[in-house]
Amino acid sequence: MILEKLSQQDNFTETEKTIANYLLDTNNSIVGMTSSKLGEVTYTSQAAVVRFYKKLEIDKFRPFYALILEEAAKRKHLLEINYKEPIKNNMNAEEVISTMTSYYVNEIYDTKLCIDKNMIQRLYNRLNSAKSIEIYGMGSATFIVKQLTNKISSFGLQCQSVESLKEFRLRFSSTKEKVAIMISLDEDDTIINTMAGELSRDNIYMFGILGNNNEVLQNLCKEHIRVNHGENEQNISTLCSALFVVDVIYSMFLSRYYK
Repeated sequence: MILEKLSQQDNFTETEKTIANYLLDTNNSIVGMTSSKLGEVTYTSQAAVVRFYKKLEIDKFRPFYALILEEAAKRKHLLEINYKEPIKNNMNAEEVISTMTSYYVNEIYDTKLCIDKNMIQRLYNRLNSAKSIEIYGMGSATFIVKQLTNKISSFGLQCQSVESLKEFRLRFSSTKEKVAIMISLDEDDTIINTMAGELSRDNIYMFGILGNNNEVLQNLCKEHIRVNHGENEQNISTLCSALFVVDVIYSMFLSRYYK
């Protein structure tokens, strides 16, 4: 996505950042813009604009300009949706499909912003070198637990799910070469907090996928990702965001084990 590249500004020069920031500013009208005009309004130059869009692997200004307008229109539509309560009374099928498509795109994008690439790399390294992996979660997290357990196990790694305190008591081991992923999506998750406390006392590495403000798990886990961004009262998106994180982890393995 071109707007995402403009926002991230990876390896941009100061001149390129000036052009990018102008294009990202919704107060600036770019309708009818030309490369020379863009150079003029950004106090750079037409040559700087040409170098900029070529750096973004776009050969000509018109396709570059068209992409920005198209994505800006889509972003405007996303901003007009009431993400706190996206589903309204008596919506027809077309309205529901359109709203939920935009809603999921927004939620996944918000989740992406919460994921640090270095953190994911560190998690992958831990998982790939672990002698055993345990995925913890109960209640609404059970589906996510099974998905992640099955996907990691598909690479021949020793991975099992723990979905109750009874299972935890039966399977608990204090090996330092174990990695635990704690998935908590409910407001009250006292049982998983109890298990996390015991894992912490034995210095087991824990990573959290959290859909709530569980401060206990946030403090006990070495690192964590939030999959609920505080806007949705209808609880539609948390599972979607959690599945996105699961697939990011799975794809890290897939890209290395791919043949």
